[in-house]
Amino acid sequence: MQARMFISTQISSATARVDVAEGVVIKAVGGSAVLDADADSKAATYTLGIVIGVNYAKSESDATVSVSSGADISADHDVVLSADSINAVSSKVKLFSTLKVGLGVAIAESYQHATVTVAEDAVLAAGGDVNIQALSDKSYAVGVSGLLRKPKFGLGLTFGVAESTADAIINGRVLADGNVRIAAETLTLENSSSVALEMDPPRQSQNALLGMAAFSAARSGLSAANSDSEDASASGQEALAALWGVAKLNLFKPSPAADGSSKGAITAAVALSSNTATATVGSTAQVDADGSVTVSAIAVDEPKTSALATTNVSNDVMSPKLTQGELSYAVTLSYAEHANASHATIDSGAVVNAGGLVDVRARTRLLHDVSAAEAWRFSDGAIAGLSTVLGA
Repeated sequence: MQARMFISTQISSATARVDVAEGVVIKAVGGSAVLDADADSKAATYTLGIVIGVNYAKSESDATVSVSSGADISADHDVVLSADSINAVSSKVKLFSTLKVGLGVAIAESYQHATVTVAEDAVLAAGGDVNIQALSDKSYAVGVSGLLRKPKFGLGLTFGVAESTADAIINGRVLADGNVRIAAETLTLENSSSVALEMDPPRQSQNALLGMAAFSAARSGLSAANSDSEDASASGQEALAALWGVAKLNLFKPSPAADGSSKGAITAAVALSSNTATATVGSTAQVDADGSVTVSAIAVDEPKTSALATTNVSNDVMSPKLTQGELSYAVTLSYAEHANASHATIDSGAVVNAGGLVDVRARTRLLHDVSAAEAWRFSDGAIAGLSTVLGA
């Protein structure tokens, strides 16, 4: 984590690659053959902005396992080809200002790719299982939050781009005495874009504090005024009269003359993200397994985008008033575009032989989605609850 004042930037990248060249022969006698590429990149920055705060973070990770044409990999136990790409990006701004303006901007970019390819005429053979997987894990957050005192104008902006892919592509021959699993997965642990500015939040002004003190004293005065004791009653009446005089002078004094001024906040959050998982048995591929064959593509995302702006018309929570002719405004924009796709394919011309189950699956899931059945159950519950409240 990098923390700075006013302006902060961080750019990070990680690349991991395993290549088996054309014609290479690998034999794991009495063991397993494992080809593993693991790329892990992180860019995390935090900016404390006094009047102005700008933050930029970018992270890239790329993991690749490639078996070239003519290569031969065999093992008495398992053969494992794995590409794991892990990427984390955090770009945050905390903004404070007691001047007339405040500006907070946070930008984040995240790119990650996991790829496993077995070329035509390459051979993978295992006495156990063959596991081929491409996995992309992403954590992504960009945000601006601000508290502005006595401002005239506040601006908060966030912009984020995130791209994640996972590809497992088989064009050669795969042989297993056990099971064959070909999987591509993109998993988003966090995907959030948010901006929030609060302009001149209410606070307990001198008038408000005086009002609370007057209320407390009034309770005592009323109690004394209703007392059976003449002295206590007279004292209570005098206290109430004095408090009323103070109230007229302080709590109900007229608002200051209008000066035609204005104050306001504008916030915008823009988020663009894509997640694509592709598992393919190509047209030149042949897969033979004594057990099951699984071809799986899964894309999971949980996007959250929000924009908030508040402008208070008065600092006095006891007697909020907007000066005549004064303009107070708050404008927000939240725009998000999320493209998620999963593709599990056995191409024309491919040969798949399994002693057990052949399972080809594609799953795309947005975790904030609500199914039609869930929506129906919710609406039924809401209607029933409303009927109960109304006494129907």
